[in-house]
Amino acid sequence: MNYPHSEELKQALEESKKILLSCHSRPDADSVGSAQAMRQLVLTWNKEASVICADKLPNSLKFLGAYGEIKEVAFRNFDFSAWDVMLCMDSSSWQRVAADSTMPRPSIKMIVIDHHKTNTHFGDINLIDPDIGANCQLLFNLFNDWHVDLKQEALATPLLAGIIGDT
Repeated sequence: MNYPHSEELKQALEESKKILLSCHSRPDADSVGSAQAMRQLVLTWNKEASVICADKLPNSLKFLGAYGEIKEVAFRNFDFSAWDVMLCMDSSSWQRVAADSTMPRPSIKMIVIDHHKTNTHFGDINLIDPDIGANCQLLFNLFNDWHVDLKQEALATPLLAGIIGDT
């Protein structure tokens, strides 16, 4: 087992029907790759899943299929109550997710999966590994804990893109 919280995190996702994922503001390959890989996984578990971002995605990430699946939203106007849980990927703080230093954290169950030493532990469940170079590497370890078949292109490509992008 790579992470002691792996089973707790998986159980929280299994108990949820509608899972919201987020990239951080000014998204990069690691943030988008993390969100895309996790979204693909929870879709195989027959969950409803959507990815949102406070900023426009860079054209360089089109190959991840992100343009059709990640919605740019204004977090202040977004209805978080329609979702059971929110996963904040590759984000050290709520302000990094929302791109707004004055916006309070919404009242939704929040899971943070991140690799930054500066993480503020803003989630209800926090899986933080500051000793690795990319969030997608953390997901690779987590997926191994969960015995996920990583040969699936829909998982492998975004994970590899994030690892390459951050390292």
